[in-house]
Amino acid sequence: MIMNKYVGETEKNLSLALDEAAKADIVLLFDEADALFGKRSDSGHGGERFANMLTNFLLTRIESHPGIVVLTTNAGNRMDSAFVRRIDVSVEFRPLDLEQRTTLWQRLLAGRDPGGDLCRRIARHCDLAPGHVRNIVVNACCWYPDQQPLTAAALWQAIDEEYRKASRAMPSQLMTLRDAIEEGGRRGV
Repeated sequence: MIMNKYVGETEKNLSLALDEAAKADIVLLFDEADALFGKRSDSGHGGERFANMLTNFLLTRIESHPGIVVLTTNAGNRMDSAFVRRIDVSVEFRPLDLEQRTTLWQRLLAGRDPGGDLCRRIARHCDLAPGHVRNIVVNACCWYPDQQPLTAAALWQAIDEEYRKASRAMPSQLMTLRDAIEEGGRRGV
């Protein structure tokens, strides 16, 4: 609702939002902040010139804003350095280690865990972020609501789908694990 295709309207909308936030003493959250707080360019092209003007406007307004502003991004390298210098606290979420990934899989699957050490084996090679793991479990549970516990095949289907949605290839070690489990299932192992 803030962004507008007409020149000056986005700045006006942002100004109103910042004024209201200051009056109400609320915390502002800019999700995917790199879209608004992106690096300025030296290009004189029309679109980039207006993007630079928006970045300059935001820099001025955020710096003088009396309240708390939270910026989230998965692309911090795209943030304008002038904003980065003004950030008081920066929290980086690092990838989970094997124990944390295993625990995540087990907790999300809860009573639907296929058992054995499948969660640990998947966690060892699945390099997706926790949000993707959640999507895998939710999808598998939705696709197979009556499976108690979920089968390995149901999990693999959801894992395949999540990698496809992320436009990423499944790691070769994970494919090898999947193929071995599927082969074992066909042989009744």
